[in-house]
Amino acid sequence: MSLKQLPKDQQQEFESTGKISSPEFLASASHDVRDLPYNPYDYQKLLANGVIGTVPKAALGTRVAIIGAGASGLCAAYELMKVGLVPVMYEASDRIGGRIYSCPIKSDPSSVLELGAMRVPKEQEVFAFYQKAFNIDTGPFPNPGSVDTMLWWQDTQYRWSSGTPPPPVIANITAKFVAFLRDAMTQAGASANDGHVEKGVIWENLVKRFENSNLLSALTSTGSWSYDELNILGIFGLGTGGLSAQLQVASLEMFRAVIGMWITDQLIYGNDYGVGLESLTNTFWRKEITTPGGVTSVQKMQDRERCRPGVVAIQSTASRKGVVVVDADGNSETFAAAILTCTTRAAQLGIKIDDSLLSTDAWGALRRIHYMSSTKIMCSSETKFWKEENLPVVTLTDRPTRATYFMDYGEHATGGSLLLSYTWGDDSDKLMAMSENQLRAMCGNVLGELYGPAFSQQKLSDFRVISWQQEPGYNGAFRLGYAGQYHDQNALFNQARASVAGGSRDGLFLAGEGVSWEGGWIDGGLQTGLDASCCTIRLLGGTINA
Repeated sequence: MSLKQLPKDQQQEFESTGKISSPEFLASASHDVRDLPYNPYDYQKLLANGVIGTVPKAALGTRVAIIGAGASGLCAAYELMKVGLVPVMYEASDRIGGRIYSCPIKSDPSSVLELGAMRVPKEQEVFAFYQKAFNIDTGPFPNPGSVDTMLWWQDTQYRWSSGTPPPPVIANITAKFVAFLRDAMTQAGASANDGHVEKGVIWENLVKRFENSNLLSALTSTGSWSYDELNILGIFGLGTGGLSAQLQVASLEMFRAVIGMWITDQLIYGNDYGVGLESLTNTFWRKEITTPGGVTSVQKMQDRERCRPGVVAIQSTASRKGVVVVDADGNSETFAAAILTCTTRAAQLGIKIDDSLLSTDAWGALRRIHYMSSTKIMCSSETKFWKEENLPVVTLTDRPTRATYFMDYGEHATGGSLLLSYTWGDDSDKLMAMSENQLRAMCGNVLGELYGPAFSQQKLSDFRVISWQQEPGYNGAFRLGYAGQYHDQNALFNQARASVAGGSRDGLFLAGEGVSWEGGWIDGGLQTGLDASCCTIRLLGGTINA
């Protein structure tokens, strides 16, 4: 079933909003991201078993190095602990969570500043599993158009009221972009018989056509776009924020989002282990469960219940069985397996890895794959003033702040969490030379001009600025590959499984969102954490429960 075959009401919804809410979009209910050939497991089935696999009795208690205490590393540690292995965590920073970074507001513990990941599409199945298992509460993320939104372009402001069609300034480019997606997806599924598309056909056809094009070239080669239309698309996107940074990256990255149904987002409130998205990583770290070795947690398994320092070297052994991990304090330990979850840039720039531990393709991809930069400028407010003053909840503009979100963490939160400026790509890079005080002043000037005294007279506090490309141990925010890097992305995604299938006994496995099919999303980190865990189990002679 192509878009043309959708029921008329669903076609109209897509063409008016730019959003795809029906899983039938991909030709059949069974054809979605889980069915693509690159995902090795049915993750729902894998996790539903309670334990992802078993290892021989002789392997129980085997120590496995987990390098990086973000979502991917903590997920791997948690699942391997359940199997009866001992995860040994290494982390270069003084906190766990990685690019999930929730900072509680001092004056209002019910709210947080999400300095890293802040929204999770409903369709991302692994996160959804843990969200339910860990009782993490969720609420709606203020997507542009779903709440009162202001579009500000070339000194003209356009109000976009909640639930209404987009203003004329973007209606045309929305229709043109939707037509581009519709035609591409229709042609990719043209081999369908009787409305059914076999597994992977749509994606494979998209790869054949768009592998070597960025989004800009894909758009302009399939239709006529004026200079202003491209600029408007870059600023406003399709109601999900601007696409200017994405115009220069691989068009396949956009099609991943369409196929993956990553449209509807949620904001994470939290549970007993914290507020914000860190609820997930904190639960992985602290939750006590029954294991073959007794009741314990990932935290309690660590020396002094703390992660070891960051890793500076990963070396092969003389026997080529296992790897030697060297930390920043100069301590080394030999492990049967090690799961490397840091960003590809951090792995390349901060860790000396023996050449023999990765294939030539994996090494090349590690050095080339593109990471996007991102900057957030955040603060808190004493009240939810935008509600009192009837101000737009979201602003998208061509001014240097680019995207502004006022976030409400529910009735228990007395104040607000303000994302004054969210930028990525070149818009983020241009801010790097500015001091924190200059950035605060820039936000005050831009938003004061937009909102007037209703904003400028507010008492704001808890100012935080973070540029992930400048954060030690990260060197970037998330992976969005360039055109022509699809081979590199596959080399990274398949590294762990290819290593096991090839009979390697070294046991160095790559994981994290940067090596996943779902680059840029938490689910990609969780999936590859599970993949690497399964490879570890198989390396030790065990079996997978899927």
